[in-house]
Amino acid sequence: ANYHTPSIFKISPLIEPSFDELLAGKGYEIQHVTETMTMELTQFQRYPSVSAEYEYYGRNSGMPSFVVYPGDVIVQLQDRITDEWITSLFRLNGTTNPTLRRIVPSMFKAIPKETICTSIQDETGTIVATGLGIRDRDYVGVYAIHVHPAYRHRHYASSICRTILSEGIRLGATKAYLQVVEGNTPAITLYESLGFSYLYTYWFRAKNVV
Repeated sequence: ANYHTPSIFKISPLIEPSFDELLAGKGYEIQHVTETMTMELTQFQRYPSVSAEYEYYGRNSGMPSFVVYPGDVIVQLQDRITDEWITSLFRLNGTTNPTLRRIVPSMFKAIPKETICTSIQDETGTIVATGLGIRDRDYVGVYAIHVHPAYRHRHYASSICRTILSEGIRLGATKAYLQVVEGNTPAITLYESLGFSYLYTYWFRAKNVV
C-alpha cells in the first residue's frame, strides 16, 4: 500500500449531498470545479470551410490533412497523437510538472478510441492552437482546446471545435460532450454558440497536504 498518497474524492450529482458535507467537515477542500456540457450533433450548424486537402502518409481514415476556413485559418488534422502535438500542448497549457510530462504522453498514446488530433500553426510552423477529439461509440469528446494568448480572438478555438465536431459526425457520432472550468466565461460562451448546453457540475475534494 502507498500510505502517503492523499485521498481525493470526485463529487458529482450522483453523490449524496450529505457525503460532500461530511468531507467538508473533515477538512477536505473543493478543487477543480468543472462543468460538463453536451449537444446533439443534429443541432450542429457546420461552419462552411473554404477548402480541404487530402494528402500525406496514405492514411485510410478518410480524414483530411487540413481544412481552410474564412480568414485563412488552417486547421491541420492527424488521426494519431504525435510527440510534437503533445509537446505543444504542454507549452500552451503551461504543464511543467516533470511527472506529468513523463506520464501523459503514454496515456495519450494508449487511448484505444478513434482520435481527431488538430492544430493550427503560425507562419514559422510553430503550433499555436490545439484540440483533440475522441470518438467513443455515439459520442465525440472535445478535449485539449488551447490557444496561445497572442493568437486569441482569431476564431482559432471555434475553427478547431467545428473541425472536431464535423469529423466526429463523419465517423458516426451523434452526440458531443466537453468539460470546461467553472467561470471560464469566454470558453463557455464559445461552446454555447456551437450548440453545447450545460449538463452538470462536478468537483474534487482533497486535503491540502503540507
